[in-house]
Amino acid sequence: MNIAVIGGGAAGFFAALNLAESLERPKHEICIFEGSSKLLSKVLISGGGRCNITNAMSSTDDFLKNYPRGEKELRQVFSRFHNTDLINWFESRGIKLKTEPDGRVFPESNSSETIIDYFNSSCNKSGVRIFTNHKLINIDIISTQVFPSGASVSVNETNNKFSLFFSKGSQYSADFVLITTGGSSKPENFSFLKNTKHTITLLLPSLFSFNIKNPISFPNSGLGTQESPLSMTPEESNVCSQESTKSSDPVGVERFLSLAGISVKNIRITLSKKIYSNGDILITHNGISGPAVLKLSAFAAQELHKQNYNFTVYINWAYSHRITNLQIALDTLKNLKQTLKNKTISHNPQFTIPHRLWEYLVSLSGIFPETKWLNISSKQLSNLAENIFSFSLTISGKTTNKEEFVTCGGINLKEVDFKTMQSKLIPNIFFAGEVLDIDGITGGFNFQSAWSTAYISANSIIRNILDLQT
Repeated sequence: MNIAVIGGGAAGFFAALNLAESLERPKHEICIFEGSSKLLSKVLISGGGRCNITNAMSSTDDFLKNYPRGEKELRQVFSRFHNTDLINWFESRGIKLKTEPDGRVFPESNSSETIIDYFNSSCNKSGVRIFTNHKLINIDIISTQVFPSGASVSVNETNNKFSLFFSKGSQYSADFVLITTGGSSKPENFSFLKNTKHTITLLLPSLFSFNIKNPISFPNSGLGTQESPLSMTPEESNVCSQESTKSSDPVGVERFLSLAGISVKNIRITLSKKIYSNGDILITHNGISGPAVLKLSAFAAQELHKQNYNFTVYINWAYSHRITNLQIALDTLKNLKQTLKNKTISHNPQFTIPHRLWEYLVSLSGIFPETKWLNISSKQLSNLAENIFSFSLTISGKTTNKEEFVTCGGINLKEVDFKTMQSKLIPNIFFAGEVLDIDGITGGFNFQSAWSTAYISANSIIRNILDLQT
């Protein structure tokens, strides 16, 4: 039997190795075909070059909450091969792992090369053939029997064979085809599937940072209604005096972005009542990033696309201090006004907000740099409460890491049997990894879905081969 694995990434290699451990060579040939010149490229750069292979989160229910798409389907996948199974798989093969406080799991070596070297050497030893620069162009289905979408099929209902055609004119005959080509934002990268009649859901970016290109909108700013803080230049003061409290503030962009490099732990960032995320945030030279932003970008991928990536978010800088609404924020500040009477507001950051960011929020609220808590006005107190609890940013555009690009969209999940990872349309074609319409947030979740679907695919192919031999 000839088994073609299309894609030389995490899912492809993991499936090939599991196939190789159970199938005798040369009786059964296993080939990996990679379209580019690079193998395991995402494995190499994952986790800053350390390879975040999974997350050690113990609750499956909690684990599944980290998938904006595919949560339902992955439940049965993880019931058969989950993070503890993966950890055991690697450690039983001599790869030592470690779990960091946030749950992310890495090789003890802190190097992706540990995983890559093991995959390459194991494929070499087990006789898995690897071909780079072999981009699949078309799949011809021989002895085909196409089933309607949603139909349940078994391998015994057809003996499909496949002729695979690659970019440089080469051809390969396969009994089983496993598609692990990864995610892509370009529909043309799925064109090789045209003969299978599989549908591709809308392809959109996921996991991206937010840019601030246009002026920040500060509806909760005290600037323009209060006397401008002494720290402002005359030019800034003129701008502020000319703008209403609802207007955009060109100076605000520069001042906010000058805080690049500042991170805040456990904030809440909100797009709407139903769409928000919690976690750490990082101010960048272009806007905002960090786990909370990336998570929001994933869960709101379709909504943000509809808005053409022009939208407003609201940040609660004091979320970790149980400041859950504006009234609590205001009451807390009123108490501080009493307890810190003679303290200078801008010199005494609250809610573990970094000093420079605190000074910025104080200034933004129309408060003089040397104002003491005792002298703060009701309006200034209200402005500060809003800037702490519901700081608004107008976002205009996004930045994606091309190396770690994750896609929302892929193979329609209704067309795949998740008990076997086999196509419901064309028996003997299987899918694994990010080529499916499944994506997770950062923290090892995308790799776990790739390993798990690859493992089930490989074992399904093995069972099908054994069934044919009996």
